[in-house]
Amino acid sequence: MTARQRQRRLRRRRAATSRARSVRGKVLVTGTLVGTVALAVPVQSQAVDTPPVDLALVGDINAGPTGSDPYAFVTIGRTTFFAADDGVHGDELWATDGTSAGTRLVADLQPGPGAGWPRQMTVAGDTLFFTAQAANGTLDVWATDGTTQGTRRVSDLQSGYAEDWPSQLAAVGDTLFFAAYGPGGMGRELWTSDGTMAGTERVIDLRAGESSSFPEQLTKVGDALFFVADDGVHGSEVWRSDGTAAGTTRVTDLEVALRSSPFSTYDANAPWSLTEVAGGLFFSAGDAAHGRELWHVEASGANPRMVADVLPGTGDSDPYLNQGVSIGGTLFFTADDGTHGRELWRTDGTARGTSLLVDTNQTVEPSYARQFSVVSGTLFFSARTAERRYSLFASDGTTAGTTDLGISSVGYPNDLTSFGEGLYFTVTDADDNRALWRTDGSRAGTRELVALPDPPRYSRDLEMHSGADTLLLTFDDALRGKELWSVVPRGEAPDPSDPPTPSAEPTPTSGPTSGPTPGPTSGPTAAPTAPPTTAPTAGPTAGPTTAPPPDPDTAVTGVQAAAPKQQKIRKKVALTTRVGADEAITATATGKIKLKGSKKPIALRGNPTQAAPGQQARLTLRVTSKKLVAQVLKALTRYRNAPKAKQKKLAVKAVLTLSITDAAGNKQTVKRTIRLV
Repeated sequence: MTARQRQRRLRRRRAATSRARSVRGKVLVTGTLVGTVALAVPVQSQAVDTPPVDLALVGDINAGPTGSDPYAFVTIGRTTFFAADDGVHGDELWATDGTSAGTRLVADLQPGPGAGWPRQMTVAGDTLFFTAQAANGTLDVWATDGTTQGTRRVSDLQSGYAEDWPSQLAAVGDTLFFAAYGPGGMGRELWTSDGTMAGTERVIDLRAGESSSFPEQLTKVGDALFFVADDGVHGSEVWRSDGTAAGTTRVTDLEVALRSSPFSTYDANAPWSLTEVAGGLFFSAGDAAHGRELWHVEASGANPRMVADVLPGTGDSDPYLNQGVSIGGTLFFTADDGTHGRELWRTDGTARGTSLLVDTNQTVEPSYARQFSVVSGTLFFSARTAERRYSLFASDGTTAGTTDLGISSVGYPNDLTSFGEGLYFTVTDADDNRALWRTDGSRAGTRELVALPDPPRYSRDLEMHSGADTLLLTFDDALRGKELWSVVPRGEAPDPSDPPTPSAEPTPTSGPTSGPTPGPTSGPTAAPTAPPTTAPTAGPTAGPTTAPPPDPDTAVTGVQAAAPKQQKIRKKVALTTRVGADEAITATATGKIKLKGSKKPIALRGNPTQAAPGQQARLTLRVTSKKLVAQVLKALTRYRNAPKAKQKKLAVKAVLTLSITDAAGNKQTVKRTIRLV
């Protein structure tokens, strides 16, 4: 037995011991919106009650299976802005207050079906800046106050190529900074805007003529902007600007040392990951003597220095600053000291105050800490543990105060989002089922809230955003495509089959600058209220009126059955579908997988489940025999390794038969076919 084999056996024994210990804890079984999921979670104290929640469809913006694909969320006050495609106006700017009636198209930037493609949403003061394409095809910076008449183009860069888009938008107070090419062959340089066309101008031409200094990593520190640029003389360095040419100066001169070093190159050591913490700037950079390490500079631009040589010598610890996650004046970052692998570190800006926070993997293998978020002074992050599982950790910034919250996940707990006093995130279990969770930072307060629908074609493009009063999510539920949803208290979700219609027209009466005027409207369009129905007068009758008998209940009403067209199979053969109706139902499912060259199909088995009226239940079917699972995996391996021309003949498909029964005993059967990949 080799040393590597012995090490693997030892890790497996440790993992088995840890799993045995965790099973001794209580088993948390959580009822969800679309089924029941059981997860073993070790509980150390009395569980804290978490109010049950539902998922409510905010707006079916693009009715049908296509979806509006909302993205680029940002909140100003009580309004959340985003981009979406309603299938009529193209990809344009929308806004919502978290309700369907309050969801509206802000402006049709490129009138008609053409897309404006708003992106890079950035708030400066009370103004939302973004980049978009106008009707004439130019790519420019726009601004809006949230109304159609207040949406205007604020730059005239005369650029029509995607790679020339203005980018790196960053706000300092009420001023917007960005990088862009200018008209007439200007290179890519630093620009600024006050939200008007006249107030948008180039700050400085660091690399004169048509050459470009390529400003990037634009970062606010105090009342100034820091960025990385190459003036053609010093290479890529850190610069500081107050928005004027005279007030734009170079802060570092790392490239001078790099040119004299035989061990480093410009590309490997340029400043990166600029991050503001407590009025100073941290960044990752390298010099000739130390390799890539953590650096710091004061807000004034003075005293650039290396904070600590985490990997001593000319090697690179390669610090990654995690989008500026900090608590007070302490920065948290990941780095590799050559001993523990890439792990989570902390620093107060001094060498003595820089240390390893935690090694969650407890081996030389990295734990790859990621997905950082801070809620009420507590740091949350996802990481891999010594048992090779993925979990969520909570920390007060000290090693002793860093806790594994005991989640067992196939992949990293994902989509960490701060909302209210808690952290929301998603977890994927061993059967590839995904659910929304919440934690207050303790094991007892870490709970599954609601299962999330499985999207078709193995899509995992879920997004979460904290609105003013609502936690917003986007995902593809396989019925409507990717749309906008919200988390609401249990029982308050409207019927998703008949939501109020979002306003498809901008609310103000005048159109955006550089675009046609949309039709007038007085505000968001609410679902019209039908007048009360009055029975017609039939005249005098000789006796009491008898109501006609109700129609007999002979069928399950409003059946909906959704299954992905294809589903990826890993080590287990488990297929998931969802079923619901307009009334309460009980659903069962059976299935079979037909393999090429096999006379007898392989059976899929699942447990019955129930769904409330208007809701959907998740049904999971599995192959329980290890021998049969091996046959399916072997067939899938042949399919994956086959040339594309032969894959059609080797395709592996499963046929599911869903049986739906209502309270009256009516039954309906639905069949669905899923291709395994």
